[in-house]
Formats: sequence, structure tokens, C-alpha cells
Amino acid sequence: MNSLRSSLRFALLFFVFLSTTTVHAEGIRSITIIPPTDGTGLNISRDLQQHIGEYLYNSRQYVVQYSAHSLSGFTARDLSQTFERLDSQLILFPYVEKGRFSLFLFDSYRPQEFITASVPFAEVSEKNPLSKQIVYAYFPKVYAALINSFSRGQYQVLPGGKTEGPQTPVDDKELTRKQFRALSSLYESNTYGAANVGIVRMANAGVAGSTVNLSLYIGHRFSESMAIEGGADFFSYFFPNARLRYKLPFFANRYPMIDLTIGAGMNLGEIATQKGFPSGTLSSGPLFGPGLSVRVPLGGAQLVCDLRFYMGSGSLFFGTYGLAYPL
Repeated sequence: MNSLRSSLRFALLFFVFLSTTTVHAEGIRSITIIPPTDGTGLNISRDLQQHIGEYLYNSRQYVVQYSAHSLSGFTARDLSQTFERLDSQLILFPYVEKGRFSLFLFDSYRPQEFITASVPFAEVSEKNPLSKQIVYAYFPKVYAALINSFSRGQYQVLPGGKTEGPQTPVDDKELTRKQFRALSSLYESNTYGAANVGIVRMANAGVAGSTVNLSLYIGHRFSESMAIEGGADFFSYFFPNARLRYKLPFFANRYPMIDLTIGAGMNLGEIATQKGFPSGTLSSGPLFGPGLSVRVPLGGAQLVCDLRFYMGSGSLFFGTYGLAYPL
């Protein structure tokens, strides 16, 4: 009888242990790490994918998988097809660039939404350039921010997706624009350079003329809506100038964005003779004036169209367009 009781007790304990182990195993979700997008120039995509996989494996929180295939797109339909192809419950997409480290998390339980987190490389400078070791060291910070958003349920809707509960109808095109702006913002830097071409209309002392203009400038964004820019225009004259750029709040989250500018410049000398516009007609005094700018994110750059008007010792009107790149 005692032997039977011992056997039953052992069988019961074994069953409890087996049940607990099974429940624990079922609680571990599978996560697939897809190839990171590497915009650093360090060529660390494959090493970074392996490093992240080892980090998550050591956490004992996931069944870690790797994929050689990236996402075909960022719509709800694209993610649904990717989940089917990878047979995974979670998908992690790392995105690293010169200025920051970002992670995107896609959950099969909520396939029409995503979570993202981004952390800038604070200590990176000319004396301390970005390295593979710095990228590796920053992963836990970005991952902690991602998990914090994940635990809080801070999901964002994918283009064409719907959140749980009653929803207000949203235009799919507008969702696509929002997603495109979110992805384009990853490329943005506080410092940028630009090159524009166009025309300039100049007038002074009753004489007017038009010619081709090349505009080069560097800008620095010191707040979400304000930036300062300095550069020069090259046409018949050499015209260095500076301006303050203000992003209009109403257009801040629209596509495209519209800015107001106010600038000042000075003619520092004639560099070419303009037919129909006598040499030396434009004086060397300062000029001031407003401007209007339209910016279109292109994912890695911005298409910029500028209209600028300067008044003072003569007048100048610039109409240019070109590209601005993060530095």
C-alpha cells in the first residue's frame, strides 16, 4: 500500500512538473530577426542581426529565428504575408543609421499595427566616430524602450490596418503618407546640406534682368519647428546670405510641409556679366526679405522648393529647387 501511494505521489509530481514545463514553453513566443537596414556605412547588417539574436536568446524570453528575407512592404497586407512566410509570432526589424538606432516590432496577434522605438547616438562626434561597438552597446537601450512601449500597448496603425474596437474611417492614402513620413523621419538629422538650382530676377535703378542661379547652403535644426541656414547664391553676383526657417504648425504633419523664411544677405562682388543688366548695377548694400519653402520627404533626402525675395539696395527674387541631405 505504501509503495502504491509513493508511486501515485511520484506520478502526480511528475504530471505537475510536466504541465508547468509545457505551460512555460507555450508562454515563450517565437521572434524572427530580419536583416537590419544599415545606413552607417560600417557594413554591419549581418553581424548586427547575429548579435541581436544572441542577446534575445540569452534573455530566455523567445524562441529566436533568423531570416534572410526582409519586409516586402509596410502595409497590413505585406505584414500578413510576411508572417505566413516566416511562421513567427513576432518580427523584429532593426534600423541603424549614423545618427540613431531604431527598432520596429510586428506582432502576429495584432498584424495590422506595429511598435517602434528610437534612440540617438549621443556621444558620437568627429573625435568619437560611430563604430560597431557603439551600435552594439546601444541595442539594449533601444530594446528597453521598445519593450516599454510594447508593455504599454503603444501600437501604431499600419497603412491599410485597423485597430481593435470602434474606429473612425481613415483614408488609406493618408495612412500611407503617415507611415512614409514616419520612415522618412528616421533619416533626418539636425544638420543638413542642400544644393538648389533655379533663376534669380534682379532689379535696381530702373534696370531689371534674369539669370540662372546656383544656391548652396548648410542648415541646423535647433528645435522641432525652427532651423537656421547659411550659404551663398552664385549668379551674376556672389551673394552670401543667412535665413531663419520656421515650419508652419498646420503643415507640420502634412505632405508636403510648408515653411516660412526670413533672411538677409549682401552682394560681395560681380562674378559674371549679365546681358541687359549693366555691370555694377546691383550695389553692395545689405538686403532683407521673406520667403516661402515647400519640402517633400523622399526617404533619405528632401526635395526643397524655395521662393525668396530680398529688398534694400536693389531687389532680388529667387525661385529655386533642389535636394537637401542629412549630414
